[in-house]
Amino acid sequence: MGKRSLVVLNKIDRYPPADVKAILSRLRQRLQGLVAAADVVAIAANPTAVILATGEQVQPQPQILPLLERMAAVLRAEGETLMADNILLQAQRLGEEARQLLGEQRQQQAETVGR
Repeated sequence: MGKRSLVVLNKIDRYPPADVKAILSRLRQRLQGLVAAADVVAIAANPTAVILATGEQVQPQPQILPLLERMAAVLRAEGETLMADNILLQAQRLGEEARQLLGEQRQQQAETVGR
């Protein structure tokens, strides 16, 4: 059971569109076989403020739509599987915690008997 991953290239507002395209292409190429090409997306979560000719500083809106769209597509296609995997992981963690607590309790009981 592997964990579902998306790779997100942030701060695309700092690069020319041609560079963003080249970086995405390179990332997809390097991650081939590990992450689907569609799961590599580009965003600008907190774009750099722009200073207008008037001297006014304007904060552009975040460009996160590609990430939101991909997450929605993944959830539509794999939502039930992802939930089942998550429940299984939680159950495994609970089992490990229970084993650890039982071990600690047995150790305490053994120390009490040994006195």
